[in-house]
Amino acid sequence: SNMTKCAAIKGCYFEPKSSGTTCTHNPQVFMGELMTAEVPGQAPRCPSMSDTLMIASLPAMIGCGANANAGTCTAAAECSWETEDDDGEDMSICAPSMEVQFKTFAGPTDGAYLASLYTKCQAAGTAATCATVKLELDYFAIMNPSKKKVVTKLTLKGITNVDKASQVKMKAAIAASLGAGVLAADIVFKKVHFPVKAQMKLEGKTMDDVTKDKPAFEASFKKGMAADLNVAAGDITIKEIKAAPARRRGLLAAGVSVDFSVDNAADTTAATALAAKVSSAAASPTSNLAMETATTPAVAVAPTFALEVEMEVSTADSASVASALSADTTSAA
Repeated sequence: SNMTKCAAIKGCYFEPKSSGTTCTHNPQVFMGELMTAEVPGQAPRCPSMSDTLMIASLPAMIGCGANANAGTCTAAAECSWETEDDDGEDMSICAPSMEVQFKTFAGPTDGAYLASLYTKCQAAGTAATCATVKLELDYFAIMNPSKKKVVTKLTLKGITNVDKASQVKMKAAIAASLGAGVLAADIVFKKVHFPVKAQMKLEGKTMDDVTKDKPAFEASFKKGMAADLNVAAGDITIKEIKAAPARRRGLLAAGVSVDFSVDNAADTTAATALAAKVSSAAASPTSNLAMETATTPAVAVAPTFALEVEMEVSTADSASVASALSADTTSAA
């Protein structure tokens, strides 16, 4: 019988009519619940875009719809009194403002701007004035330019451990150094580790032996080294295979040299342990590496390690960002 009692009933609101206001049931109040409810006997479904937008706009629709007249409607924040044609009859309702609707569809920032474009168009009463309104019709291309990803690897010395807090600081520092409008949020660390790099000399093989079946040789090297280090074969990357230098002038090359790295050490403690195992594998004639490659291994270049960060930088100015990074380890994609 009155607005207070009406509003207390879930799903009811006062609706203005020519004969006076009346308490009317609004089924939209349950729409969100119905859209997201699971259907008995069926797997849960992902809401469609229209469902999502409808659910997002329901609170504003119901809140504005509770205002019975133009006065209370216009006084309510984010509501507007609108007249619509309903089968030849004018019907006035209190509905969410155009800006609220645009914000629901496009988000706060883009929605507010789209609403301002709508207002500019509405204010242009003639075709001539409408044509003079300079609208950024490619707004989304201007404000949200197509970004490319610059992929790079950075080697950072002097860091022994990396946790979440230090990663946040690193991203902020990298963003500041790059400039070009890059924010810390534009940087994604794809891999953070301390790869152990070394060179192993394998006596008993020549480059001719290797080139006859290079994939098989690389597979045997990785298998043997991985077993000695207790890591996965996929953690080992072979950088280069070349003839080892001869011991004395006039002799043939004494075997082959393999430059490689062992990835995924989480910190310097793990990297130190891996480096020690690399040296041990070279010192033993019965190591898995020796058995798999049928050679006598020896360390040609002692193992070293440093923090390496593989990252992607999203930017609209990929050329500037790529040039600011190492050309040897950077690619724009």
